[in-house]
Amino acid sequence: MFFVIFIVLVLAVIALHELNHGRLMVRYGIKVPEAGLGIPVKFLPCLSLKISPRFTFKLHPLLLGAYVQPADEKEIERLSYQEKAHIFGAGIVANLVISFLLNAFLMVALLIIRPERWDMGDTIYLAAYVILAVIFLRFDKFLSKYVFPFLGLLLTGYLIWSIIHLGFQKSLMGPIGIVQAGLSITSLIEATAWAAVVSLGLGLINLLPLYPLDGGRILKAFLEKKSNLSLGIRNTILGGGSVLLVLLIVAVVFSDLFRSFS
Repeated sequence: MFFVIFIVLVLAVIALHELNHGRLMVRYGIKVPEAGLGIPVKFLPCLSLKISPRFTFKLHPLLLGAYVQPADEKEIERLSYQEKAHIFGAGIVANLVISFLLNAFLMVALLIIRPERWDMGDTIYLAAYVILAVIFLRFDKFLSKYVFPFLGLLLTGYLIWSIIHLGFQKSLMGPIGIVQAGLSITSLIEATAWAAVVSLGLGLINLLPLYPLDGGRILKAFLEKKSNLSLGIRNTILGGGSVLLVLLIVAVVFSDLFRSFS
């Protein structure tokens, strides 16, 4: 039962990530006729829900992701760097805010369950989670434009350091590892805590400046803004990021499989 709750929470985290992208696309005048939960596969049927004459939501059986589909991708390319960064950073903001709020919920739940163990440190943590959520919601555009690119570079450096010094198994966890962790959940509190971890992890992974992750898309928009950079240099930077992303995916799969068999 708690595993099912955990999976529902994870799917909600993934869906809200994509829906926040779609919300900002619509704000900037980009039509979004379709969104979906799951990965579209041509030969697999899906549940199609006509929400309005101009919007359809689809539920696919392969529940491993989510998406929003703009009517014309070229409309995004016409936007300014600030607007592109705002759209691409929206999913990161959603995941971080969800993680903060889930952690705040856990703190309140612990206060109700075990009030005698509550201390000033817990109050500080609760206030910090709420304040961080408000900051990310209030200053999402500024953070996406100026802070996320810098944080993405720092996070990339930390990830490389972590893999070198701690190894793949302690540094990386993918879908297989998450499902394995979910199978051991025994309470609603634990399910919520793991959902907060997954939401934070999804936000941090998308901060990495590796195309086509959200951070990589922000980097691409930034490079396009720099007219003094040649197309070859930009493609080299983005291509290098894509190669690193492939290597990271391979490392995550290896880490999950090694953890499973060991």
